[in-house]
Formats: sequence, C-alpha cells, structure tokens
Amino acid sequence: MPITPIDIRKKKFSTQLRGLNAQEVKNFLEMVANEMEVLRKERALLAEKVDELAAKLEGYAKTEKLLKDTLVTAQAATEEMKQATQKEAEAIIEKAKLEAQAIIQKAEEDTKRLRAEINELAIKKHTFLSELRSTIQSYLAMLEHWEKKELEEEKRYEGEDKRKR
Repeated sequence: MPITPIDIRKKKFSTQLRGLNAQEVKNFLEMVANEMEVLRKERALLAEKVDELAAKLEGYAKTEKLLKDTLVTAQAATEEMKQATQKEAEAIIEKAKLEAQAIIQKAEEDTKRLRAEINELAIKKHTFLSELRSTIQSYLAMLEHWEKKELEEEKRYEGEDKRKR
C-alpha cells in the first residue's frame, strides 16, 4: 500500500530515554508530506494530460473511420460525384492522419517525459530514504555511545562508593 502525506503526518514514533526531538521529527515529516503532496498533484496533472491526449486520439480515430464510411457511401453515387467526393475525403483523411500522427507523437513524447519524471522521482525517493536512514543510524549510534558512556560513569561511581565504605 503506497504511503500518503496523511500517513506521514500521522506517523507516531515511540519515545525512549533521551529519544529524538519530537518537534524536529514532526517538522521533518511535515516537510516530507508537503513535498509528497506537491509531487502527487503534479503526477495527477500529468496523468490527466495523458488521458486528454488519449481521448483526442480516439476522437481522431473515430473521425477517420467516419470518413472512410463516407467514402464508401460516396462510391455508390455517380461517377462524377464519386471522383469529387473521393478527392475531398482523401484530403480530409490525410489531414486527419497527419493530425493523428502528430497527436500520437506528442503522446509518446509526453509518455516518455512522464516516465523520465517518474524515474527521477523514484531516484529522489531512494536518495531521500537513504539519507533519512543514514541520519537515523547516525542518531542511533550517538545514542548508543551516550548510553555506553553513561553506564561506564555509573560503574565508576559505584566503584568509588564501594571503596569509600
């Protein structure tokens, strides 16, 4: 199940002695959620554009079919009408084909661009997660170091107390 900006905002972390700064974590998660909302909106807009282009392409295909049907009907008419209608229909079909090809080419370019953007977003996500993981690991290492140091100091103080008695 994909993570949503709401999931990020509502994420709760358990706290421990000398745990992470809750406000910093909350601020960071809010920043991540905001960025994710922006990216989702951009993705939705791009998907909407692709859908619009696909609908236009379908319309042109229907127009082309309609023109071909008209051509068949015109062939049943007189020879003179047939020739005039055929020339006109061929011109319209050619124009429709050129427009359809242009739309297909644009749709393919948009699809290629969208895929590149999706790949770029995936790379950014991976980089972000790696950096976040590294930061968390760094904080955990610092925490372990402090806990170890605290235990050593406690043992040293206990040893001094025993010697004083």
